[in-house]
Order: sequence, then C-alpha cells, then structure tokens
Amino acid sequence: MPGPAIRLRGPLINTREPPIVPKEPRISNREFRTPTENRRSTTALPRFVAFTRRLTPRRRPHRADAFDASRTHVMPAPPLDSPMLVDVELRPLFRAEHLMSMPADRADHHVWTVEEVERLVEEREGYTPRYELVDGELLVTPAPSGRHNRIVLELMAHLREYVIANHLGEVRFGRARLTAGTRFEPDLFVVPSVDGKRPRIDDSAIISVSLVLEVLSPSSLRHDRFTKRRFFQRHGVPVYWIVDPDGESIEIWRPGDERPEVRDDVATWLPETATSDFTLDIKEFFAEVADPA
Repeated sequence: MPGPAIRLRGPLINTREPPIVPKEPRISNREFRTPTENRRSTTALPRFVAFTRRLTPRRRPHRADAFDASRTHVMPAPPLDSPMLVDVELRPLFRAEHLMSMPADRADHHVWTVEEVERLVEEREGYTPRYELVDGELLVTPAPSGRHNRIVLELMAHLREYVIANHLGEVRFGRARLTAGTRFEPDLFVVPSVDGKRPRIDDSAIISVSLVLEVLSPSSLRHDRFTKRRFFQRHGVPVYWIVDPDGESIEIWRPGDERPEVRDDVATWLPETATSDFTLDIKEFFAEVADPA
C-alpha cells in the first residue's frame, strides 16, 4: 500500500520511493575520436566540444587582464573566488641611492693606513679634497662651499674668545690624530690646556680634545652624522657638535647617547675646568652669517 502523500504547493511526492536522479549522458569512445581517426563520424568533434563547454566553468574576466604584461611580476592575477580591486594604480619600484659604509674587515675591501693617507695629502693640490681615516676606511670630502666656510669662521671667532678668556686651551682646525690608526680634519676642535698653558703643536702626536665641531654639507653628511660620530662616542670625546645650516640647528652628542640633543634656540658647552659655560644664540648666529637682504 503506498504511503501517505504530502501537499507541498506542487505535485504530489511519494515519500517512500527514492527520487529519480537524472543520469549524465554517456558518450562512447567513438564520439571522442577526432575526424582524422574516425572519418565515418562527422559529428564526433562538434558533440565533444559542446559537451566539454558544458563541463568547463567559464572564467570571469577582470580588469587585471588589461594591464601591461611587463608588470605581472609585481601584480599576480587573483584567484577567481577572491575579492578583486579594479583600476588600482600600483606603486612604482623605487631604486633609490642609499648611503652605506663598507666595513674595513671585508676580504674585498682595502684597509687604509695612516701612511697611505698622508701620501694622498702630500700629492693633492691645495687643501682639498679632505682625506680622513676612520677604522681603516678612507673618507673623502670635496671642497666646502662659501657659506660653509663663513659659518666655520664665525663659530671659531665665538669659541676662541671664550676659550682664551677661560684658559681652556686652543681652538684649532685641520689635522687631528685621536688614536694611532686614525686621521681627522674636523672643521673645528678644542685641545685642552696643559697645566693652564696653551698645548704644544705636534701633528704626529696623539691628542685629546674637549670639543669637536662639524658643519654639515651634502658631501659630508654621512661621515659627520654616522662614521665619525660613532668613533667619537666610542673613544670618549666629551662633546660633539653637528651644525646643520639648512635646519639652522645644532645636534649635541655625548658618549652613550642614543639620540642627540637638538637645539634651535640656544646651545651651551661647559668644560670640566670652566667656571662659566659657552652660550650660542642659534637664531642670532644664523642671522649674522646670512647674506644681506
């Protein structure tokens, strides 16, 4: 006896009999042969193509196909089932020039000596370029600009007056040897006095300094802020000033500092044996060295 019938807003469904599942059409091997293999069957290839089109899902076109093929290495095509952005401009691949230093202990890098650098200094014409030696690395700086020289001379005038008045030593520029294997030519540096007297001049002697001052220029920025600054901190230079003419500011570094003290109003320096500090009004100073309006 057939089971009860259930009304579902449609035709009657017999709940005891399994549903009829339509079978996929069967295709004989002859229908898969090409016309060359079976010339008697002229409809085999069209029927096969029509069947494979029904089984193969259509690929959804997207705008990425319209982009330049040369950019495919930075823009892979997304999967069909993933979200997609269209009309998006990709960032260009910047190949900028980076400032970097070559370590002196590499096998393919020449480790310079003081004698070799001194030979370069003797062979140069005049006072430029400037040759310096730090940890076996040769630092070469071209001739400074006129504004750079003006700033150095004005700073020397301010410092010299203070150092002489307090018997702190001597303000110098040019060659300075802080260790046996180094050679520096800072813009300015202060050599402390010996027993209250001006220190003797001996270019071959290793000296101690109480202040080193460098004025930044585009050609010496990496050397001043990184290579030399790290050496001065590592070897206990008490104070290192980096004067930034473009920013009209002064970076003050001391041993152990991870970040500089940046001043754009007033910079001070107080040596151990001084009774009063050296004060430089930065805004007023840069106004003095500026060209007349």
